[in-house]
Amino acid sequence: MPEPATFPASAPPESYRIVDLCEPSMSLAEVSARMFLPIGVVRVLIGDLVTAGVVAVDDPHSVEHATDVQLLERLLDGIRAL
Repeated sequence: MPEPATFPASAPPESYRIVDLCEPSMSLAEVSARMFLPIGVVRVLIGDLVTAGVVAVDDPHSVEHATDVQLLERLLDGIRAL
């Protein structure tokens, strides 16, 4: 965890929890769920931490994965098997 001196002076206490949660990489949605905060709030908090250089954000997986027809067909087959 970064030293408190690296946090912006105006950082809310939730910022420290976010950094703790993100020690192993974690998705924005998972941070939101674990903190019981709306995803929009977490997005703003993480944006502030990125701007301050406290955390880094990776690009999400490419859109190709979301539109992979074979993957979607296997998912649909799995749902039908339920």
